[in-house]
Amino acid sequence: MKYTEEEVEIIKNNYGKRPIREWINLLPGRTLDSIQSKAKRLGLLSSVPPRNRFSKKPKYLDLKIPPEDKDIEAIWLALENYQEKCRLLSTHQDEVTIRIDTDEPIVVVFLSDLHIGAISGYYKELRETIDILSKTDNCYIISCGDTVDNYLPTFHSTGQFGVVCPPEIQKALIEYLFKKLYGKLIALVQGCHDEASHYADDFDWTKHLAKRLECANLGFGGMVHLYVGKQVYHIMARHKYRFNSSFNVTHTVKRMREQIGDFDIGVVAHHHKASIEQTEVAGLLRLFIRPGSFKGPDRYTRQRGFTVDSKCYMPAVILYPNERKMLPFLHLRDALLVLDSLKKD
Repeated sequence: MKYTEEEVEIIKNNYGKRPIREWINLLPGRTLDSIQSKAKRLGLLSSVPPRNRFSKKPKYLDLKIPPEDKDIEAIWLALENYQEKCRLLSTHQDEVTIRIDTDEPIVVVFLSDLHIGAISGYYKELRETIDILSKTDNCYIISCGDTVDNYLPTFHSTGQFGVVCPPEIQKALIEYLFKKLYGKLIALVQGCHDEASHYADDFDWTKHLAKRLECANLGFGGMVHLYVGKQVYHIMARHKYRFNSSFNVTHTVKRMREQIGDFDIGVVAHHHKASIEQTEVAGLLRLFIRPGSFKGPDRYTRQRGFTVDSKCYMPAVILYPNERKMLPFLHLRDALLVLDSLKKD
């Protein structure tokens, strides 16, 4: 209800001179909130609430004063500096350029899903494969993740029943194996089982391993611009990606090219199902690859109906130095036989 001129005059004459609660008698039918709201519209509302106007202001003897703006500014600048210094600690890169000066073909092997520590692991086959790779000239490796089984209380805790040794020993075994490939391992990708250590205590296992082996840390995946002699090959490698299909195993790799960017060779691991598809895209032959695994079916995969053995297939591609030519192989041993036949006398 609109205030009358008489009511407005009462508010003007009494505001600030007596507690607002006494106005009820002067303005019957009006609430305290309504009277205060009207006083505010009339420009009479002071910074001190009317109901406290006649209370004595307390005096603090030891009130802690908030920091001044210059102090907050110093904290802000320190935060920016701290963030910048922390970035320097990271070795992760989304792309890396590598040059191999040679006039002979080389082979690039996509090693993935070793799952060291798993009861169902193929350790004899893995050891033999690593020994062969370490002794093969013009052979280079990209590790595509899940080097260790790495089941932790914070990561699929029931998986701990399916391992033969704890994560610490698993990591020590991987370091022992990968040291044999020093100078041949050119890039590492972080897998979901590797990432479990990140979840648990912020320990970046792939960063640690890349530092020890002096190779590129691609994090969850990235692009390798590999110069082989005069020819450059663009290789995109990830452990996981979206758009997986049980009917078309390499579908996820093709979609990765559409979503992330063009490449000559695309690799997505994780599903332990090896496959290579060579097809023409935009006028050029491309390779779409899924590596196998050195971990056989376990309780988890059998429960979900995935009982087909991965057969330890580690795809490999022979790359030529003076022309854009890529020879794909699903079987590593076949690739090494062909590579040996291409050596110059």
